[in-house]
Amino acid sequence: MDKGRVYVLGASGMMDFIDPAFFIDKTVIGCNFVYRRFPVTYTLTRHARVIKAWLDERPACRLVSPEYSTDLGGIYFGKVDIVLPEEVFWSRSIAGTAIDYARYLGAEEIVIMGIDCTNDYMKGYRPMKGDISTDIFNRTNANQTKFIVDYIKLKYKIPVRWIKSSSIAQ
Repeated sequence: MDKGRVYVLGASGMMDFIDPAFFIDKTVIGCNFVYRRFPVTYTLTRHARVIKAWLDERPACRLVSPEYSTDLGGIYFGKVDIVLPEEVFWSRSIAGTAIDYARYLGAEEIVIMGIDCTNDYMKGYRPMKGDISTDIFNRTNANQTKFIVDYIKLKYKIPVRWIKSSSIAQ
């Protein structure tokens, strides 16, 4: 672990400005398909599409997922690489779950990048949701992700830095 630091990566547009090489030899949790663009230690998902792709592609990272996807009433994939431990909070947002998984791993600091809870994705990224409920989805995910960040800061005294696209000079 990079001196106790764990990076949690999402797929917002800000990630187009980040060099993937920066994350080599760091502990990184990537949400959903982020592993296709960035070197990650863990891919965290609950979506059948990501689990199937990961099983087909076998990238150089560990898959953290429930044994059943949350899609279509639950699709069983057999033994996944790492079954998400019960001690980790299953957030409505995979980002919230990834942040708590960083805490579970023993992070002394959590750095969040590419999680803006907007509809702005890095080039070539296919989002996990449709456009029908995007506004409601983004507002509720942003609120829940902020709640998890605040909770981890208060309860576990783990510093959390949330770097958003608004803080990156373009």
